[in-house]
This record gives sequence, structure tokens and C-alpha cells, in this order.
Amino acid sequence: MRREMAQSHAELPEPTLAVAPLRLAAGLIQGVAVWLLIDADKHLHWPATAPALNAALVLTCAYVPLIVIGGLGRIRAVPLTAWAALAVLALMLFGWHGVDASYVAKGDRQPELADFPVWVLSAVFVFVGHHLVGPADQARRPLAPYSLYFDWAWKDGVQLALSLAFLGVFWGALKLGGALFGLIGVDALNTLIAQNWFFLPVSGLVFAGAVQLTDVRVGLIRGVRTVALVLLSWLLPVL
Repeated sequence: MRREMAQSHAELPEPTLAVAPLRLAAGLIQGVAVWLLIDADKHLHWPATAPALNAALVLTCAYVPLIVIGGLGRIRAVPLTAWAALAVLALMLFGWHGVDASYVAKGDRQPELADFPVWVLSAVFVFVGHHLVGPADQARRPLAPYSLYFDWAWKDGVQLALSLAFLGVFWGALKLGGALFGLIGVDALNTLIAQNWFFLPVSGLVFAGAVQLTDVRVGLIRGVRTVALVLLSWLLPVL
């Protein structure tokens, strides 16, 4: 009993700066992969010529790097690799089936991407799966204490929101800078921002950097989570 209580109140693993290069590399690779898929679709190159495969690859490139970025330094290498490989197979199947099912239902040409419900359900699959694997790996058993599931899910949910906000502020600042330069007749920054080969890899890089920053400054995550839980506790009677 004491051992279970100790595990239930164990601190979440906090990645160090050693995993930062790996996370940044994963974010950069994700951005480059998405850009290559978009460029292939624009110029009608493979795999855009195979709609089902293209949709499966887009879905996989959108979600699997997030598993790697979120798991580095927190999940051991073997479980993380196995979970990422399983996610690749599942997401490829989801994307492929989504396009084929849409084609059968509509009787038209195959769409280039899976429908919105496929994206939503894939996101749920990744989030739930990641937060079953991570706590179980930390507890070193198939079923972890409830508190570990709670802490992992809340931490990553808040971390995801903060990282997306950081990414939005980053691009907002760049666009504002581009607008200011445009006032004096310098449009180079606006032109650069509009290029997919720049926008997508930099977005992946900045998002991965934000995840690393919020992991190192874990007190920030705990503070935001505490505020959110207090607000929700006050709203609970109304709900």
C-alpha cells in the first residue's frame, strides 16, 4: 500500500536540456515532411498522385512527431519507439480508410485528405494512447495509479495549449515586423513568411522549442493547471 501511494505521488519525469536537440530535430523534420507533401500536391508529384497514400502520410506526419516530441526524456526509448511505430501503423490505416470510405460514400474522385472527423478521432487516439503508455512506463506496470494518468494528461494538455499560444505569438510578431518593414517599402520579410518552405519547418522548430521550454520550466505548467482546476471547481455546481 505504501509503495502504491508513493508511486501515485511520484514526480513526473522532467526532461533535461540533453533532449532539446532531439526535440528540435523532430520538429524540423515534421515541418519539412509536411512541406514536401504540400509541394508534391501543388505540382502533382508522388505521393499526391495516390490520394489514399497521400492522406495517410499527411495524417501520420501531423501526429507522430508530436508523440516523439512529447515522449523524449519522459518515456524510455523502447516503449516510446514501440508506441510511435504502433501510431504510424494506426494513423496510416485511418488516413487510407478515411479517403477510401469518402470515395465510396460520395461516388466521386478520391479526396486528397481525410475528412475532419478522421482528424479529430486520430487526435483523440494519439492523446489517449500517449497518456496510457507514459504513466504505465513510469509506474513500470501495465496499469499505473490514477494520479499519474491525471498528472500526465493535465500537464500535456496545458503544455500543448501554451506551446500553440507561443507559436501564435511568434508568427504574430513576425507578421507585425513584416508590416512595419512594408511601411518603408521593404517586403522581403513578408515574402519570406509567405513561403511554405520557410513557414512550415520554422513552425515545427518553434513548437518543439516551446515544448522543451515548458518542460524545463515545469512550475509554469503547474501554476496554470492549478488556476484552471480552481476555476473549474467553482464552475462545477453550475455545470
